[in-house]
Amino acid sequence: MAGVTGGAELVARRDGSIDPSVVVHSPGMLIVPRVDHDVVISAVPAGSQSTFAQGTVLHVTVGLDSSREIDPDRAQLTPRDVSGLSAIELATISPAGAEQISVTTRLIRPELPLSPLARRARAAARSALGVDQLPSDRQLEVVVLVDSSLSMGSLISDGSVSAAVDLAKGVAAVLSAGAPVRAVLAGQTLTEVSVDNDDSTSAFQAAVAATGLGVGATLTEPVVAQNGAQLTIAVTDAPAQVASRGLSTQLVLSPSRAALADPNFVGAVSPPPRQGESAVDRLLSEPGLVDDVVGRLLAVLQVRKTL
Repeated sequence: MAGVTGGAELVARRDGSIDPSVVVHSPGMLIVPRVDHDVVISAVPAGSQSTFAQGTVLHVTVGLDSSREIDPDRAQLTPRDVSGLSAIELATISPAGAEQISVTTRLIRPELPLSPLARRARAAARSALGVDQLPSDRQLEVVVLVDSSLSMGSLISDGSVSAAVDLAKGVAAVLSAGAPVRAVLAGQTLTEVSVDNDDSTSAFQAAVAATGLGVGATLTEPVVAQNGAQLTIAVTDAPAQVASRGLSTQLVLSPSRAALADPNFVGAVSPPPRQGESAVDRLLSEPGLVDDVVGRLLAVLQVRKTL
């Protein structure tokens, strides 16, 4: 395990309950004396922690302990960042004939690379929703709709908008299984902006140079999802009416938290960077702020889940 020392432990279950036949050698090592039934191996936070700490990455090996073979078979699972999760199912060990066992796991694909802030946002989203990823039938495309009014110019230049996109990428890792985030500059027309790089400031500056900044840019023109259901995150410096063909929420980049007092406001408020500090550094220095922002952005999903 990489991350907090002793921050995770393995558990073995049979039919949903702790399997008493499995020997707990240590928090990170289980011994299954016989495989005559399905054994589900999971990892949970150690001690009194409810979720895995930020930066917790699990490296798991399932192997036979045989004195008759010099190099017994081993299954090396894909390393998994579990930050923010309350548990994760790693593998199922099953009998597969007299002399064989089978190891089944869904951890077969490496995770997409994310920036440090996006990883922090992913952990916050996992904690808020209680899942590693939304099931396929509930996944949402994430669209970032950026206000192009004149007052947004400084927030684009100082990296605040790029930091907002990083937050969206972390959220998308949970909502859409890592599908790319779509970013759109909302002016007189809607301009797609490529945000493939970690720092998308230059991409937004190029889009602004081509289209210009306006007065009172509208966010009421819906951005249609390319692949079905969507969550639109409108990035602006003041609360606004947002249109979407799906769910919508707002990320207000402002030193004022007054918007949160409005019962009709749906979204979060993120403060601008302090003097001599980047927007990304400001957010990374305050993990609780990232948790609060992401939790408020995703509150609209919690409302939908209870309907």
